Amino acid sequence: MRICINLPGTIEYGLFSPERGESRWSQNLAYVLASRDWNVWCTSVACPSWGNKFDKTPTNVVKNIKFCTLFEAKEESKKEEFDILFDTSWFHPGMTNFYKDFETKVFIHGHWGGCCYEEPGRFPGPNHYIAYPNLQVATSMTSCSFKHLGKHLFVPIPLLRERNIGGDRKGIVWGIREGFFARKGKRLIDRALFLLKFLSEYADSDYVLYIMNSNEMFNAPENDKIIVESGVLNWIKEAKNVVLLDKTPYDEVLDILAKSVLLIRTGDPPGAPLEYEAISQGCLPVIWKGGCNVFERYYDTFGLTLSDEGIDDNSPILFEKLRVLVESEPVRKELLRISEGELLVHYDYDFIEGQLKEVIR
Repeated sequence: MRICINLPGTIEYGLFSPERGESRWSQNLAYVLASRDWNVWCTSVACPSWGNKFDKTPTNVVKNIKFCTLFEAKEESKKEEFDILFDTSWFHPGMTNFYKDFETKVFIHGHWGGCCYEEPGRFPGPNHYIAYPNLQVATSMTSCSFKHLGKHLFVPIPLLRERNIGGDRKGIVWGIREGFFARKGKRLIDRALFLLKFLSEYADSDYVLYIMNSNEMFNAPENDKIIVESGVLNWIKEAKNVVLLDKTPYDEVLDILAKSVLLIRTGDPPGAPLEYEAISQGCLPVIWKGGCNVFERYYDTFGLTLSDEGIDDNSPILFEKLRVLVESEPVRKELLRISEGELLVHYDYDFIEGQLKEVIR
C-alpha cells in the first residue's frame, strides 16, 4: 500500500517531532503503517527531517518512510498514483484547491469534531472521506445526516509505546499549552489559574514538577498580560524542583509521563491525544465534567472528575480530589485499571489498518 501523509507543523525530529494534536495523529499513523510495510510518503510545507532521532527510530520504520515537501509529493503522485492521501490539517477550501490535481484513489480528511462534509469547497468528489481520531471526537457526528453514511471513518490515533503503569513515580506534569491565552476565555483561564495554585503546593517538595511548553507560558504574545505580569508565575522560576521544558520530542514526553503521577490539563482541546498517552504510561490526567471525555465515567466512579463549581474560591474539595490523584496509590492503580479498556482500540493496529483499506476496496 502506498500512502501520502501530511505532517502539520515543523518536523525536525522525524516522527517524534514535538507537534501535538493533528500532527501527532499523522506522525503516529505514519510510524505504525511504515512498521507494517506500507510505502509511506511523509510531507509538510518544508521537507521533514530526522534530526537526532534517525538512530532512535527502528530500521523497519525508517526503510519505508520517504520525507518530502507537499509540492514534491504532488509531482510524485503524477508519476505513480497513491492509494491514499491522509491529511489531518485539511481545514479549508484552499487545501482542496491544492489537492485538486493530486493523483490518489482516496482522499481522507482528518477532523476533530462534527460533520464537515457539506462545508463549501471541502469535499469535491465521492472519493473523499472524513476520519476521526478517537471515540470522544467521533461522538460529535452521531447526528450526521443519513446521506453521509459510509463517509465517516474511525481511524484511532495509534499509541506507540506499550502500557507502563508501574515504577517509582515522583513527577507532576503541567501539560497546558495555551493556559493563559486571552482568546481562550474566562472559563479555561480560571481553570489554569486554579490548577497553577494547586501545583504550587508541591513547590520545593520531593516531587519533580515538569512544565511543558514553558516558553509559551511566560512569553507567548497571545497571553493575557494582566495575568502573566501579576506575579502568579514567579514561584515557578524560583522553586528548586521545577524542570522547564519547551518543544520536547514525543519519545521524551512519554519518558516523562512514565515517571509521573499526574498530568495537569484544562480539558482543552477536547479529545487531545496527550490524555490517552498519559494513561497508557500510568500518569493520570486531570479530567473535567462536561467535556465528553471517554475517561470521565471512570473518574466519576471515585468522585474525582473536576467541575468549575468552587474554582473561584479555590475549593478545598477540588484540591483534595487532585491530592488523591497524586498521593493515593490504591485509587491510582484501580482508576488506571478500569480506564484501560478505552486504550485498546488505539493499540489495535490491525483495526486501524483495516479502516484505511476499507475505503479503497
